[in-house]
Amino acid sequence: MTAIAPKPDNGAKRSNIFKSLAASAVAMLALGSSAFAADFANIAFRGPTNGSGHIGVDIYWADHGVNDYNPCHHSNDPYYAACAMSGVGTVSYYKVAHFSGGSNDFPYGIFINNSDPNFCNGQSYCTTSNPVVHGWGNLVNGAAVEVYPYNTNGAYDPATNTLVGLRASISGFGVLANNGRYTEDLGSVTLPQKGAVGVGALNGFVRDHGVLVGQERMKIDAFQESGNITLSTTGRAFYGFSSYHTNGGGYYTTGPVPNGRYKIYLTDTAANKKIILYRDITMDGERLDFELSDTCFGQSPCDPA
Repeated sequence: MTAIAPKPDNGAKRSNIFKSLAASAVAMLALGSSAFAADFANIAFRGPTNGSGHIGVDIYWADHGVNDYNPCHHSNDPYYAACAMSGVGTVSYYKVAHFSGGSNDFPYGIFINNSDPNFCNGQSYCTTSNPVVHGWGNLVNGAAVEVYPYNTNGAYDPATNTLVGLRASISGFGVLANNGRYTEDLGSVTLPQKGAVGVGALNGFVRDHGVLVGQERMKIDAFQESGNITLSTTGRAFYGFSSYHTNGGGYYTTGPVPNGRYKIYLTDTAANKKIILYRDITMDGERLDFELSDTCFGQSPCDPA
């Protein structure tokens, strides 16, 4: 969530306006005579049943039917100021929700509105309009929820977390009710515990030319693709998820995650080099070290990110 983008010009803003308008037109044509203007969209998720933490919400829709477009990953989107973290960076979640002890701040699901307050705090890349009227409640046709559990100090820190982070992708808002568009019922989900059967962790040390690197030199984002899948109360699949970085001694860990196959994004923040690895996590304490000066950070094969 810390990527830096140049200040957009007016041409970039116009381009994204046209993308939003085109997506709206495609959506309306697809609906045909049954089209209606929804007041909102809603992710029908009841949240985790245990622990405390926050949930990052991504939204997207088809961009000309080819690529998924996430407005909160583009600071040059004309409505970027409606994204919850727009005031602190050029990549944001649409919304951040919170949970604790089986309760949460979204008792009726997570709403995607057609307008939101301006969260951008006067940043130069944002509109000054307040509220920001964007119509995303009608445009959205996909979303993702990423669950970040907290440790006993009330912070997300995989090195000291005892609960697993989870992620679910949602496609379609096909349930029409209350003048809104809802997803299928995702139910609630119990976060697996560190030390439980089927829960492992990847960890190791990171060097550059043989020297241990420092704080946040390498970032790691791990997304489970298969293996020990966690199911919600309605049978919805949730996959392991972790986002972390090296500490001051060059050490990293994913923290507890379900065992399985992972797509892992690695970023050398000093060289701005990014790669993708695919690895199996099969046990707690699975070891994988990296050498940033080497191709694939010393772990071939890899893909460019």
